[in-house]
Formats: sequence, structure tokens, C-alpha cells
Amino acid sequence: MKKIFLVVILVITLLPFTACEGELPPVGEVIDNMVEAMGEVETYRQDTDMTMQLYLLAEDTPSFFPLDIDVELNAVTAHDLVNNNMETVMDVVITGADDDSLKMEIAAYLIDTTMYVMVDVPIISPMWTKSEIPEMYTQQMDNSQILTEVLQMVGMEITGTERKEGINCYVLEITPDISQIFASLMLPAEVYRAGAESELEIIDKLFSEFSVKLWVAHDTYRIVYADINIQAEFSPESMGVYDEEGLTSLEIAITTHYHHYNKSMEIDLPPEAENADEDSLW
Repeated sequence: MKKIFLVVILVITLLPFTACEGELPPVGEVIDNMVEAMGEVETYRQDTDMTMQLYLLAEDTPSFFPLDIDVELNAVTAHDLVNNNMETVMDVVITGADDDSLKMEIAAYLIDTTMYVMVDVPIISPMWTKSEIPEMYTQQMDNSQILTEVLQMVGMEITGTERKEGINCYVLEITPDISQIFASLMLPAEVYRAGAESELEIIDKLFSEFSVKLWVAHDTYRIVYADINIQAEFSPESMGVYDEEGLTSLEIAITTHYHHYNKSMEIDLPPEAENADEDSLW
């Protein structure tokens, strides 16, 4: 009986890390199925945890430098892609080198083409602002189009299978093309200032780590979980500036659980948001 008990405990302990039987499918097949599946998503929820460590030391700076802060963020988000609505609520804790902490709550709502943002910090009453989103950001694009564009900027391989959040998943490891991602976020080429290509080369060298892992469900091919880690360290010299001293280091870890795909969802804007001050966020 004692041996049976130990075996049961061992199985329960190792189950989440145990690969399912059978050969892994070709990565191209999984990608195609994932793009198709995510293109059929109309609603979903995500829970995100992020930690960030930022250190900044600059030459001839005010007395509050060097800047050394830790940031913890927990966010719960609901997406209604059909109606172009989104709701996210974030708890943020910012801790300085002296261990003093600032806690705040941030809420953001996207209702059609209007973004509402609420910031609640100690002592000060919650503040609401609203802003119309420029047309270039409101053009409809389905999940499959977005995912296809992103996958063109990465290298990907299937490293195994694993149970995640109680679901059998393929584990995909992704190697992003950093310079291509930054280029896609920049303005169109005709308005780049001179030297943009060399700037992208510099950006590519700044990141000592940029890793992404995805857990994709065997049966639905929907993304279940994502793990992103970013590390960067750079000095003015690495940015092509040779007459200044300083150092900046950044570490970011993000984990996200995606769930409640295509479930009924209602996103209700709080009444106080309607009276928010107009402000441009763009």
C-alpha cells in the first residue's frame, strides 16, 4: 500500500511535465492550424502577470539618479472582437531602491473607437480620461491576419508537449527578429529620418535575451499560455553616442493565460467614464 501511494504521488507530481505519446506534428502544420483557429475567435479573456526591473544611470543627471525600480503588474482583460470592445483592470506596484512602494489601479476600456482610461493612486481621487483612437489604429484586422504577420517575423520550433492549465498542449519556442519587429512599429519608410537602418542594427544588438514560449492546445489549436522574457543592457556608446557616460539595464518577464474563448461576454463602461476629460493619448 505504501508503494502504491508513492507511485500515485509521483504520477500526480510529474503529470504536468509529461509529454503525450506520439510523434510531434510538423511545425508548419501547427502554425497553419493555429492561424486558422485564432482567426475564428470572437471573444476571449486573458490574465497577465508582469515583472520589470529597470536600472538607469546617466551622466550629469538630477539627484534622484541612479534610477532603480521594480514594477509588478497584474491585469485581467476581456476582449470582444466582434464589437471592437475591450476591458482591462490592472494592479500596479512600483518599488524604488529605498523599498518605498507606490500602488495604483489602472482601468482601460475600448468602446468602438474611444479609449477610456482610469488611474487611481493613493490620496488622489480616481481620474478618468478619454481619447478617440486614430483611424490608422482602428482598421479592422482579424486574429489570423495579425498572427500571420507576427509569425513572419519569428523563427519557431515545437519542443514537446505538456499539460498547461489542465489542457494538453504543444510547446512552441519562438525566436523573434528584433529589428524587424521594431521596424514594423516605426513610421512608414518615407518619413524615417536618416540613419534608421543603422538604428535598427543597434536595437538588434541591445537585447541579450528575447524569448517567447507558447502553449497551443492539441484539440483546438488555440493559444493557452504565453511566456515572454526580455533582457537588455545598453550604454550611450552602444547607441552610437560616444561623448556621454551611463548605463541602462532592463529585465521584463510576462506570463499570460488565455481562456474563455468564444464565450458570452458583456463589457459595461462605468458611468463615470462618460464624463471623462478629453485627452489625446496618441
